[in-house]
Amino acid sequence: MMRRIVPILLLLVLLCGCAVTISDVGVIGGPDGPTSTISTDSTTQSSTCTISIRCDTLLDHMDSLSMGTASLVPEDGCLLAETLIELQPGDSVFDVLQRATERNDIQLEFSTSPLYDSKYIEGIGNLYEMDAGPLSGWTYSVNGVFPGYGTSQYTVSAGDVIEFLYTCDLGADVGNPAGALQ
Repeated sequence: MMRRIVPILLLLVLLCGCAVTISDVGVIGGPDGPTSTISTDSTTQSSTCTISIRCDTLLDHMDSLSMGTASLVPEDGCLLAETLIELQPGDSVFDVLQRATERNDIQLEFSTSPLYDSKYIEGIGNLYEMDAGPLSGWTYSVNGVFPGYGTSQYTVSAGDVIEFLYTCDLGADVGNPAGALQ
């Protein structure tokens, strides 16, 4: 009798553990549906950050865009809704951006400066610097602050909120008081 009860109890314990794991999964999404699936377990949350990619400013500058570029701008100006990304030790803002764009099939073009060991963001989603005039391009903020230096130089911390924003006025139109492209 005892030999029959032990395997049944073991099976029940395993099933209960799986049920808890399944219920701890959440979905982050945007207007087009889920963008990432994440675990809501507190140990996983502590090693994640949030990233979004927006080009809202282009909606007011469609007439100044390079030929053929207007069709690349989403109607709501959102290339990537807020998405949780799991962090690896030592991740930079660039590492997080690269992982997010790869996972969501968003084009990313950058150049590397070996002298400064730095990455410069040239284009995201086929929207490039100077597509909307000489003062336009990509900038970023972390927790609402524009760091003023390159994406590969900023080390991300758990819980950080990263925003990539397309600017048409050296950052002044997206809340960067310094007005400098990153």
